[in-house]
Amino acid sequence: MAKALARPLCRDVPACHARPIATPNLRQNLRHAWNQIVLWFLHMAAFSSAPPQTRARLAVFIDGDHIPPSFRLPLMAEAVRHGHVVSTQLFCDLSLRPDWAAETGIDVTHCKGRPGKNSADISLCIAALDLAYRGLASAFLIASNDRDFEPLIRHLHRMGLSASQMKSPAHPPTPQPAEPKPAKTPARTPLLDMVCAAIKAQGEADGLAIAALNPLLHRQGVSISKEPEKTWRAWLLARPSHFICDPKGPQAKVRLKGLPLAPHSAP
Repeated sequence: MAKALARPLCRDVPACHARPIATPNLRQNLRHAWNQIVLWFLHMAAFSSAPPQTRARLAVFIDGDHIPPSFRLPLMAEAVRHGHVVSTQLFCDLSLRPDWAAETGIDVTHCKGRPGKNSADISLCIAALDLAYRGLASAFLIASNDRDFEPLIRHLHRMGLSASQMKSPAHPPTPQPAEPKPAKTPARTPLLDMVCAAIKAQGEADGLAIAALNPLLHRQGVSISKEPEKTWRAWLLARPSHFICDPKGPQAKVRLKGLPLAPHSAP
C-alpha cells in the first residue's frame, strides 16, 4: 500500500509547450501590471516600521477631471513622505475619464454631470472635511490643477491640520463630447430659381406634380441626369429648406416652403 502511494499520480504526462500570449494590448497590460506592483510597494512603504503615533494619518484626494492616471505614481511617492496613508480617494466623471476606470486600490466617487460642470470639487471638499471633523486624518494631500481648493486648504490649516496641493506638470485636456454639426443647406443656384419659378407658374394650390418638372425644365435646357442626384425627387429631397414633397407615387407633388425667390438676371 505504501509503495502504491509513493508512486507518482501522473506518469507520461506530455510536456507543455510555452506559447506566446496572443494579446494585442500585451505591452499596455504589462505596463499597467508593473505600475500596480510599484503602487503596492509604495503603499507598503507608507506602512513603515515607525509607530503610527509618530506619523501623520494622511488622506489622499485626487481630482480626476484634471489629473491623469499616469500621475498616480509620483503622487503616491510624495504621499509616503507626508505620512501614513489611511485613505486614497478619486473624484471625477468616469463617463468623460474612462482612463481612470482601469485603476485599482482606490476609492472612486463617480460625479456625473455635463461637460465642465459636475459635483467632483464639492464632493472632494465634503469628504476631506468629513475625515477632518471625525478625526480620522490629520494630514491631507490634494492632487489637482484647480485653484478652487485653496479655501479648503486654508480651512484645514486653521483647524491645525496639515494640508497641501500637488499639481501635475502636464495633463491632457478633459475630453469634450463632439457637438453635432448642422446640416449644410445647398447654395442658391440658377437651377433652384428655375424650379421655384416653375412650381409657382405651373403648380396648383396643392403643388406641382414632380413628374411634370422634367418636361417643363427640359425645354429650358435642363437635364437632371447631369446633376449629382440624377432624379428630380432626390434633387428636391436634398433641399428640405426649399421644398416639401409628397410620399413617393405617380401623383406625388412638390410645394414651395414659402421662401422668396432670389433675384436672378437672365443671361
